[in-house]
Amino acid sequence: TWQDHSNNESGFRLERISGFDQPWELIEVLPANVTSYNDVYQDDSFLYLYRVCSINGTLQSNYTEPVDSYNPWLENEEVFYANFDDSQGYRSGQDVHEQNGWISSNGLNARVVSNELPNLGNQLRVGGNGYDGNDPYNSAFKVAPYFAQDNSRAKFSSKFSVKGNGDPIDNFGFTFYGLEGEFLFAIDFDAEREEIKYYNDDWAWKDLNRAFSLEFVHDLEIVFNFSDNTWSARFNGQTIETSAKIANAPASVGSRGMYYVETYYSIFDQNNPGSNYMLVDELRLEQFAVDVPDAPTELEVSSLGSDRMLLLWADGFLVESYHIERTTSGSDDWVE
Repeated sequence: TWQDHSNNESGFRLERISGFDQPWELIEVLPANVTSYNDVYQDDSFLYLYRVCSINGTLQSNYTEPVDSYNPWLENEEVFYANFDDSQGYRSGQDVHEQNGWISSNGLNARVVSNELPNLGNQLRVGGNGYDGNDPYNSAFKVAPYFAQDNSRAKFSSKFSVKGNGDPIDNFGFTFYGLEGEFLFAIDFDAEREEIKYYNDDWAWKDLNRAFSLEFVHDLEIVFNFSDNTWSARFNGQTIETSAKIANAPASVGSRGMYYVETYYSIFDQNNPGSNYMLVDELRLEQFAVDVPDAPTELEVSSLGSDRMLLLWADGFLVESYHIERTTSGSDDWVE
């Protein structure tokens, strides 16, 4: 929305960019006296910036100062969620490549299947077809429009099961990447030894001293604290790690965060690959505020009649809700 301060405009020119350092694009030329526009988001970019100018024929005013807007579905805690039911566009029995934003490095090893786990509906299946002779590492992932910064934390959770006999060595897991695409760390499930371990950017395996069972459905939850570069994890409701490093060489302040999570299938014995596979469901990536949220700014008020007022303000970062109070002239008492 904007205020119309002229009486001779023929219309308004509305422009938008997706993120910083991008060229401005014309969204619409609007008629005179229009002061609002409902923009339909075209992609999953985290940040849009807008500006408006008034026009009169070939003449135009200065542009407004750019304002930014979060994608509305990022205003709640849930940022990325996939349970692979058909309503989300994941077609059962087919490669996930380019389905609903997913990418797979090998279509034969990353498919959506139905009802292999009781009561979970469709699942993402990773692995299970052996070694194709070319790629001992297969993956499927979705790039999430996600920026968890230093004054926030993130939580990843999923239900999964590893199927097969565990022989020979096949490994499965989840890998996490930072805002610049840099590798952060991976948590790994060894199908042969039925052990859980992890490694970060020093590429040194670290044992979590916790076993898991094939065929069972497991719950995994990982919480990332970017302010101190640590993560903690719970497996089937029990703590398995409390303060591991997210990365030994974390990104600079202001760019720390999670960009996407990847599911993977690794074949260690390329001459004798197994037929094991992992089923994944209910992938969830969330962010939470842990510091004091930014204060709202640029508060404005305008009358909508004798008994109604309209309040407008600029949103702060990681705000979950607002507390609004009112007082009358000459009073020190504020009322919610």
